[in-house]
Amino acid sequence: MKYHGNFSLALSMVGKDGVKNRIAYTDSICDRNDKEKWKEMFKAVTYHAVQFTKVVQDRKAFINNHFKKVELARKIIEAREGKKIITFSNSIGMAEAIGYGVVYSGKDTKKKERATLESLASGDVMVVNTSQKANEGKN
Repeated sequence: MKYHGNFSLALSMVGKDGVKNRIAYTDSICDRNDKEKWKEMFKAVTYHAVQFTKVVQDRKAFINNHFKKVELARKIIEAREGKKIITFSNSIGMAEAIGYGVVYSGKDTKKKERATLESLASGDVMVVNTSQKANEGKN
């Protein structure tokens, strides 16, 4: 069972209308009159949909958490000494791993969040590493 590079088709097999789309896809490749064969084919379509989702999530995690991102962020920060910098990470762990400045995240209290932003604005802190918080527009 392959989706032959059709990413949209593969994505349609999971999520809100996933079951409906898997049934329709199974109907398109297998005669419903042969109930046993249809049931086996539906199982195969479902299995491959789940595996596709897992592979996509694994690749996304690999890309989002790659150690080179931290290494490159550090090099950029070092090359721009004295400049105000905000980094954007996909996880708090990645933001903390950068090792320069302060981390701005949803774990902080409102008071600490405000103090962090004020420190950046005043120049007391030059690097703020954020995890989703700043790009969501919350403060």
